[in-house]
Amino acid sequence: MARPKKVGREAEIVGVGTLLPAKPIKPRPVKKPHPFGPATSALKPLAQRFVEIMQTHANIGQARALRIAGHKGSDMAVTKAAYRLMRDPTVLEAFREAAVAQVSGMVPRAVKALDDIMNDPKSRHHYKAIDGVLSRAGLPEIKEHKATVVHKVDRKELVASIATMVERLGIALDPSKLFPQPVVVKEGDIIEAEYTDREG
Repeated sequence: MARPKKVGREAEIVGVGTLLPAKPIKPRPVKKPHPFGPATSALKPLAQRFVEIMQTHANIGQARALRIAGHKGSDMAVTKAAYRLMRDPTVLEAFREAAVAQVSGMVPRAVKALDDIMNDPKSRHHYKAIDGVLSRAGLPEIKEHKATVVHKVDRKELVASIATMVERLGIALDPSKLFPQPVVVKEGDIIEAEYTDREG
């Protein structure tokens, strides 16, 4: 007597024509992203805890932070593992993410402190606070700088430097022919004439 055929997820074909009940499919656990960012999410849980502990307790040593994070090895193994973690680019990027997250959390306190300074006109930082807020709001102070440049060239020095360069390069050239010579007007060369305007 033949069994009814089960299709799809209900049955699995093993061997030739043998039907067995299907194994239940367990969904893989979805890894939740870490609040610090993607680099921290890419780390293993031990390394994530290490980054969190180093961020919150910066004054303890690296090996101690790793021990607190849950490393179960000997003291030497913990020290070596902490050394490797502190040189891992992903862990260093996770430290940057943690620092950005911590500083971003301080923004409301910074705004409150700035507001307190601006509300106290007697504060010596009052003007700087107002200037900083206006600059960040897109209304910066207009600053104008004027510079006067005077460039004087001495003809004799210029001709001498060109002559030196021509000599160094070994070019057979008279540098005095490169520049137009100043026109010297003698009194005998001046012709006097009378001019009249013509209307056309």
